[in-house]
Amino acid sequence: MSDVVRNLERVIRQRQIEMPEGSYTTSLFRDGTQRIAQKVGEEGVEVVIAGMAQDDGRLTSEMAEFYHSLVLLVDRGLSWADVEAVFVRRAQRVGAEPLPFRDVCGVSDSACSGHWAKSVASRSTVVNHEPPQDRERRGLDRQIHWMLR
Repeated sequence: MSDVVRNLERVIRQRQIEMPEGSYTTSLFRDGTQRIAQKVGEEGVEVVIAGMAQDDGRLTSEMAEFYHSLVLLVDRGLSWADVEAVFVRRAQRVGAEPLPFRDVCGVSDSACSGHWAKSVASRSTVVNHEPPQDRERRGLDRQIHWMLR
């Protein structure tokens, strides 16, 4: 998960706990799951319209309304990590090839050492060369790959 998404999810969780007055996120949580889901649907339609008939700036702006999807996940007690686990399982089903270590660290598989790994889904492992705190600072998206067994 990128730092931007991670931080956004953290703020959404804070809003859910603290419920500060004047916060749009607070108002969504107060309106309930049905309203949050409705907003996800509304924004999805706007993404489709922008993708088919508007410029790239409008499309990226509408895609940023992904925020509402994060609010829905948090409301349901889920996280973006749960979605990432689905991506991993789907990649396995379609037979996606694992990336060699050198694509991440610039060295051959045999020269690669010091991996930090954790299971994220059955038959998959996230592998990275840095401790988790460094990975968070640098952005997970560029530095991980899935090793499919």
